[in-house]
Amino acid sequence: MGTAGNESPVPATAVLAAAADDVIASAAATGITLRLLGGIAVFQLAPSARMPPLARPYHDFDVVVPARQGQSAAEIFRRLGYAEDAHFNALHGAQRMVFTASSGFVVDLLVGTFQMCHRLHLGRDLPTSGSTIHPADLLLTKLQIVQMPRAGSATPKRAGWSAASRSFGGRWTPSRNRCGGGREPGSASAFPGTSCRKRSAETVT
Repeated sequence: MGTAGNESPVPATAVLAAAADDVIASAAATGITLRLLGGIAVFQLAPSARMPPLARPYHDFDVVVPARQGQSAAEIFRRLGYAEDAHFNALHGAQRMVFTASSGFVVDLLVGTFQMCHRLHLGRDLPTSGSTIHPADLLLTKLQIVQMPRAGSATPKRAGWSAASRSFGGRWTPSRNRCGGGREPGSASAFPGTSCRKRSAETVT
C-alpha cells in the first residue's frame, strides 16, 4: 500500500520477507496475531508470483491485526526500531497505522478491516498459523483494485479475475469472507485519502 510522497528505495524481496517474519514472530511472542496481506503475501503463497510473467519487485509490506490489538501491535513496531508517522497514526490509528523501517521501506498496519470498494473484516478470522491471511481473503483484497480507463473509455474496470487467479493457480474462491457496505468504484473509502479508483493508479502494475 504505502503512502504518498518521495519514492523509497526498492528493497530485496528476501529482505522484506525476513522483516515481515521478524515482526510476526515478535508479535506472536506477546500474544498478538499479525498476518501479511498485499503483494508479499501473494509472493509467500503462490509460486507463480516468483516467476515471469508475474514476478515483480516489492516496495513494502502490509499486515493486519485484530481490532483490539492495534496499539499493542504498534508497540511491537516501535520496539523493533520502526519509525512511526505520528501525525497520521494519531488521526487514523483506529483503522490504519504507518511505520518506516530504518532501511526506508514502509509498513502499513491495518487494524481489523480492509476497505476499498467493500469492507473485509479480516481481523475477525485470522489464521492461527502461517504468516498470511487466508488465501481466499487475499484474493478478495486484490479483486477490489480497479484499473483506470484508457483514453476514450468512460468506465473503470476491475482488475481482471483471470490475472488475479493466475497468481493463485486458480485454486481459491472468494466465498469465505463476509463483505459489507458495497461501494461503487471511485467512491470514498475508509482508507484515509484514498478511493477505489485512486488506489488503482497507485497499485495496479
